[in-house]
Amino acid sequence: MPDPKDVEQQALVMRVRLRAKYRNRDWHKLNYDEIRRFLHFLFSDNPRGNGYGIFVFYVNAEYQIRLMGRIVGADVVDIEPSNDNQ
Repeated sequence: MPDPKDVEQQALVMRVRLRAKYRNRDWHKLNYDEIRRFLHFLFSDNPRGNGYGIFVFYVNAEYQIRLMGRIVGADVVDIEPSNDNQ
């Protein structure tokens, strides 16, 4: 059996490579299966059980979006709220 630390390190390398592969792609041009495979990889078989997903918060008069998946979480802040409802 391989050492769990080695497996974890190899998995991290694979995740980084996949992220780099998909980072600059035009998502409008990808076919359904490519997008589905990427999202399945990113959020796993059981996203709710693992705490993975895209979370949107409204804090101190600004939107905050948190992406939690197999790749290290990323925060996006200072998103202007839409004025469509005013």
